[in-house]
Amino acid sequence: MRKNNKDINRFPLKKRRRTSSSVSELAALYEIIKAVTSTLHLSQTLRLITKKATQIMRAEGCSLRLIHENKKELILKASYGLNKLSHLRKGNIKLGESIAGRVLQECRHYIIKDLFKKSAYKYSAIARKEEFRSLLSVPLVEKGKAFGVLSIYSKRPKYFHNADVRLLSIFASQASVAISNARLYEKAKANYIGAIKFLSNALDAKDSYTSGHSERVAAIALNIARQLRLSDIQRDAIQYASYLHDLGKVSIDINILRKESSLTKSEWSSIYSHPEVGARIISNIESLSTLVPIILYHHAHYAGGGYPDSDMKSERIPIGARILAVADAYEAMVSHRPYRKALSHEEACEELKRCAGTQFDPKAVNAFLKTKEASSN
Repeated sequence: MRKNNKDINRFPLKKRRRTSSSVSELAALYEIIKAVTSTLHLSQTLRLITKKATQIMRAEGCSLRLIHENKKELILKASYGLNKLSHLRKGNIKLGESIAGRVLQECRHYIIKDLFKKSAYKYSAIARKEEFRSLLSVPLVEKGKAFGVLSIYSKRPKYFHNADVRLLSIFASQASVAISNARLYEKAKANYIGAIKFLSNALDAKDSYTSGHSERVAAIALNIARQLRLSDIQRDAIQYASYLHDLGKVSIDINILRKESSLTKSEWSSIYSHPEVGARIISNIESLSTLVPIILYHHAHYAGGGYPDSDMKSERIPIGARILAVADAYEAMVSHRPYRKALSHEEACEELKRCAGTQFDPKAVNAFLKTKEASSN
């Protein structure tokens, strides 16, 4: 039997509004949890958690602290809507100290209705400065043990209630899963990079002149990628490809690599083949397949005419390969080689600027120069 409007209107208006509000909150919470669990990069996950927690609680600020490996204190890992200088000045919080320390130790939530009047809150002076009046802190829990604290701040006194505790606790449980997954990913990633570094160092060791070359190129390329604000996934691919960009040189006679005089035509042909050889080796490893185009085209020229494909140019060259080209060229120029002495930093930069638009992507060159300017200041 279908209910008419009169049946619906029998429910009190206040109750209908509360039900509607709860549905809206749950829908918003679902979308926010999806966003938080969509990345496996720990730093990005932590930033997202503090931002989304502030939004879902309709508050003004949030801090996230994780327990130190010594298991004795909490370290601030991310915050949102807070004055970073004053908040970071709080330093680490010991277990049982202030509100966050109690939340972790007792593994339960705390509501402070007025921070100005709560003597147990150690940093009331900072709260006054930032005009925060109410605080809600909940533990981040994994396998029954608290490993962090999520704190929400409001500029309105007596803002948080039991319904807020339930909402933030649901969010915190999902945030805990996201953090645990991100930590596992970071650990696996570290092992993965370690294996790739080991391989690249073994390759570099083949030639004493290029020892450590790939690792230095990777550091430069990563800085350029950050300057261009590429995604985490793009930065990872560029970093890994940088470690392995000279993999194809395993097929080149060591005497050619160390030759001090001019190379013959056939020797140059051997040198020109190394991007294809490296890409072919990498293509057999499924987890490294995204590196193939970066390694294959890192000697392609922006205006055309590079190798292995002289027709590959401009934006058709993958951005990772364009970045790697700049990083590789700079590191090679400032390093000693059997056939020439190292250039100075200034000379290498001038050469990059001279070749921007012909051999190198101007955007990648400009990004490189900005990273060097920033590091020198």
